[in-house]
Amino acid sequence: MAMGSRKERTVSSILGLGIIIGFILPHSNMATLLVNPLLCIVFWLLKDSKTCFRASGLFIIPLLLSLLANLLHVTSLKPVMLCVTLMMYAFVFPFSNRQISVSPIFFYVTLFIILVSQLAYILDISFITNLLDSLYPFEGERESMYSHMRSSITVDNMLNYRLGGLYRNPNDCARSITLLFVSYLILFRNKRVLPFLVLSMVGIILTGSRTGTVVGMLIIVAFVFYCRSFPTILKVLVIVATIVVTFLSASSDFVLRGLDISSGLNNSANLKWDTFLFYFQNETSLSKILIGYLDPFRFDSGGMAMSQFDADYGYLIFNYGLLGFAGILFYSMYLWGKMSKPGRVYFILLLWMITSTIFSSYRCVFEYMLLLSLVFNQNYNGKLIPKL
Repeated sequence: MAMGSRKERTVSSILGLGIIIGFILPHSNMATLLVNPLLCIVFWLLKDSKTCFRASGLFIIPLLLSLLANLLHVTSLKPVMLCVTLMMYAFVFPFSNRQISVSPIFFYVTLFIILVSQLAYILDISFITNLLDSLYPFEGERESMYSHMRSSITVDNMLNYRLGGLYRNPNDCARSITLLFVSYLILFRNKRVLPFLVLSMVGIILTGSRTGTVVGMLIIVAFVFYCRSFPTILKVLVIVATIVVTFLSASSDFVLRGLDISSGLNNSANLKWDTFLFYFQNETSLSKILIGYLDPFRFDSGGMAMSQFDADYGYLIFNYGLLGFAGILFYSMYLWGKMSKPGRVYFILLLWMITSTIFSSYRCVFEYMLLLSLVFNQNYNGKLIPKL
């Protein structure tokens, strides 16, 4: 019994360290390409059953078709590595092992690191900001923007700046916090969650991310209704609070950027959608529409740059075609159907595909798939099949 308990503590520690490492890896493709695959091998060894090979096939086959069709035409190795990485994650995750769990301390440590990195820029704590600048460098326009922000920020106006912390990108930071946020509320729903909820929302507000604000609000609503039993009065209060925030967001006099959702819909979201439509209006190859280009630098129809998509749905359809995009959605729907209601709340995160990236980001897809595994492991409602 003691041996089993020791093994479980070891496995829990490995998973917890995997969470921290996944969220704080430096901005280096090489670091991601080396560390994350090694962690995947470890997680595969921890797996004690096979549950989702059908789902993995839905994910992998369209990506494999795109890879084989475009392999000889790519301009660099990076899109090939991203495609292979996605297929590897689809094969490994979600893993299932009913003997394992993760301590909430790993979630608090990760969130603490992110919040400290944000506060360091607010308070201009030079030894921390210098460390962040060296580990997570930005160049050119973004670096100039960040330097200007740091020199002009004050306590009075800080809520209208966008603080990305160690991610150096506000949306990336908000996305990571919501990943931790929803996973924590699901995994530890029967424990005290208010401190983590408050800290997470503070971090999201500091990013000024509109999508982050919407996702955070939806997570709270879903938690109250589906993850734990709460008094009716609390549910009513949550709905009222959501309506009030929505009303404030539509008010032209309200200046808190993170809640200026109507402006986000009119500008950022519409620009992404216009780019998406432009692609289909100029693309004439049915095969490319179905299986994609794989390489973002191959498309020059109408002179549009790949970066103008600026959202997962555009990147995925361009890289892997409608088949690849549909495969990832069906993969998500399959897992959604295999989980209990609290676990299904996790898929609120897919809203990030509209304005940011999950599956097109080396860092985020690892975080997403690892935490999905922990949520799936706890909330899977089907029959486990022993691993061969």
